[in-house]
Amino acid sequence: MSAATVGWGLWWAAVFWHRAWPSSPPPWTAVYTITCCLAGVGMFYAFFTLRARKSWVMMATLAWMANLGLFLLPWVLHQDLLVFLDNESF
Repeated sequence: MSAATVGWGLWWAAVFWHRAWPSSPPPWTAVYTITCCLAGVGMFYAFFTLRARKSWVMMATLAWMANLGLFLLPWVLHQDLLVFLDNESF
């Protein structure tokens, strides 16, 4: 879960950067690369933390979902997110 937490923190920091300083957008390619690498590491560790007990499976599933969401986010929401951030006024 630590890798997912760092990855999600980086992702939200990039969204904040894009929102606070729209004239200089964050390097989205670097953000995607770093967060996907963190998601891969998190998925790897979540897979190897499995034990035979149900509680371990539930904890590993939570880590899998956090890392899977982080891994899929750039491909699923990138364009819609940028349009939303550019058009939305707070």
